[in-house]
Amino acid sequence: TVAAASSDFVKLASVTSSADTSIEFDGHFTADYDLYMIRVLNMWASSPGTDVHFSFRVGDVKQTSLTYSNYCMMYGGSNICNSGSTAGTPYRVWYGNAISYAASAVIWMYDPLSTTSNKMMTYQAGTTDSSGNAYTFFGCTQFKSNSAVSGFGFDNATLSTADISLYGVKA
Repeated sequence: TVAAASSDFVKLASVTSSADTSIEFDGHFTADYDLYMIRVLNMWASSPGTDVHFSFRVGDVKQTSLTYSNYCMMYGGSNICNSGSTAGTPYRVWYGNAISYAASAVIWMYDPLSTTSNKMMTYQAGTTDSSGNAYTFFGCTQFKSNSAVSGFGFDNATLSTADISLYGVKA
């Protein structure tokens, strides 16, 4: 006999953007999972060249006063490093420098409900420019807080389109 099909990924929430200036996901993290995947399809900023920022949320509020540490990403063969710590600077998940086409990404969040460690997010994304050149982005950021994270958000640009889904990953 064949075993019943099952999935290690459980869809917890999704949002389809239409000219939104910010998108927030709050209240979806539970003790059932300590690993989450965020799938972003066709994220398109309405203004070419605009960065899209990712931020952590605590108590359903975007965190701007605590420190983020941002680390290297690469695109189109150029190495860009944002290493260091800057209070109030969320991580840019899409570097919009002259890129005017939709991006897609996979973002991993690790143990957001922990109250004993800083929070970590890693991602990989891809897009093309108006000449058809492919770009890849990858990096990570650390949110330096032991507070449990209630959610995450995207902002800094008007997102003319984006299909964003949050999945819990079974251990």
